[in-house]
Amino acid sequence: MRPALQPFIAWMVFSAFQLTGKADPFLVATVLRLMAASAYFLLLLSFYKKTKPLYGSQGHPLLLLFLLFFTWYGLYAGVRFSSENASLIFLLAALLQLLPNKEPATVRHSLLFGFFLAWSFHCRFQSGFFIAGLGAWGLFIGRWKWKTLLFMATGFLFAFLLSVCLDRWLYGEWVFTPTAYFAENILNNKAAQFGVFPWYSYFEWTFFRAIPPLSLFYMLGMWLFFVLRPLNLFTWMTLPFVLVHFVVPHKELRFLFPVIPFVSMMCAASWADLETRFTSLASVWYTYLLRFLMLINGVAGLWVMLTPADTHTNLYSYVYHQCSDSGLLVYDAENPYYKAAPIDFYKQPQLQVMHLSVDSMDRFPASRFLFVTQTPQELEHIRRKKKLLYSTFPSWMKNLDFNGINSRIKHWELYEIE
Repeated sequence: MRPALQPFIAWMVFSAFQLTGKADPFLVATVLRLMAASAYFLLLLSFYKKTKPLYGSQGHPLLLLFLLFFTWYGLYAGVRFSSENASLIFLLAALLQLLPNKEPATVRHSLLFGFFLAWSFHCRFQSGFFIAGLGAWGLFIGRWKWKTLLFMATGFLFAFLLSVCLDRWLYGEWVFTPTAYFAENILNNKAAQFGVFPWYSYFEWTFFRAIPPLSLFYMLGMWLFFVLRPLNLFTWMTLPFVLVHFVVPHKELRFLFPVIPFVSMMCAASWADLETRFTSLASVWYTYLLRFLMLINGVAGLWVMLTPADTHTNLYSYVYHQCSDSGLLVYDAENPYYKAAPIDFYKQPQLQVMHLSVDSMDRFPASRFLFVTQTPQELEHIRRKKKLLYSTFPSWMKNLDFNGINSRIKHWELYEIE
């Protein structure tokens, strides 16, 4: 069901580490993230250079530079080796073959344009709506020549055939993953099993999770761009992608991560358009509102850079490196090594994970094992010897327990039970 391009890249990196000995999964994951981040930000720099002339002078290029590189949600999403980010990376690579012109300038650019679009699609099939909007703009607004379209199609077909061969390598048989993905998630309604949400959920999630009033700036900037520049390439490309995700019942905020650099570009353009229409307010907006928003963004950016996106990762790392000789880990409620599917990548091969209630712990026959919980207060009732090995709750915060708030903060604690 899933395409093989990303697994193939991960497999190559993992195999390279195995040549030097045992491949540490955390080091492999770090290298994959560094690869993704390097590709993303280098392409973003080229994207900035190509789009900068669209904003003239008066500080607008600097605003574009800030929004592209220093928005906290861009820092959060741009470093991930995820299907959304991989698809965006190839989409940016394709757009660089086009911008700042209305169509690719040479045959090589046309071939690469189609090639990168195919791999963007193969990393995440929902990017097909980006491609559909982009193609419609090229036919009706850009007036792409038939010769150019032929070379684009040739590049697209070549990359797509390579992707099909990679799918054959992954699954061991010839499969057409786009139709298999559609059949499983849409026709068989598999995606809906992970949650169904109303069409307006993305508005609600973006408003609260992108941190108001920053979120209002992003949302209004994007929709204002659609209204003020209806014939723009990025309107035709981005609007279908966003609207389709509103319609699809299963929603996750990460599904919209590929629009992040385009939203930044749209906010800068909308700001420039508003200044053109309301010149008397420009100095006031720049002096107060923009600096205030940048301050909030700076605080959020520091938080994103200094804290892990998932507290499970630190727990995995401790168990993997500091408890490498352990053979059994039990949990009382939530399995930390299960999220929609078992997470074996960060686990030592010999480590077994099983459920065990706290009430049964004194009668459990194993003489020594690891126990992980999010309700450590329940361990007070057991008679066996217990030793705290690790906690995702910072030790310095334990002395700052205002009104018993620490007991209400969800965190993991790892014990050795004997």
